[in-house]
Amino acid sequence: MAKLNAQDVVSGDLSESVAIPATAITVDDEVPVMHHNGGRTNRRVTKVTYVPDAAITGDDTDNFILSVVNKGLAGIGTDVVATLEFDTGTDGVKGDGKDIPLTATLADRIVAPGEVLQMEKTETASGLAMPAGLLEITYENVGDAAA
Repeated sequence: MAKLNAQDVVSGDLSESVAIPATAITVDDEVPVMHHNGGRTNRRVTKVTYVPDAAITGDDTDNFILSVVNKGLAGIGTDVVATLEFDTGTDGVKGDGKDIPLTATLADRIVAPGEVLQMEKTETASGLAMPAGLLEITYENVGDAAA
């Protein structure tokens, strides 16, 4: 029988936050942001918010895409949970949370016990620097994964 932890029995929205390091222009990056480290309850991501430590001015040509990807148990998963391209008109304000749109595919927003979510920064053309900040992942418990 899988162990039951406190987050398995809590209902409603829960969240985890992680500091994200700054990433220079022309540099792609990957940072683990959440490990479903126990219990037996699946989690469904309900919101992802990025709070940059500096302003971001999006650009249609030279920009970056910020995604949260479920890497699964073996670290090779590719299910995109949320993604946002910082192109023209998509800016970030220092200290102000920017919601990252979730995938419409509900199954891709499920995180099973043992799985890892990773933030990925992908450059377009010459790219755009990404300031350090905070990434907050909000989720709800959605059922017994052992069932």
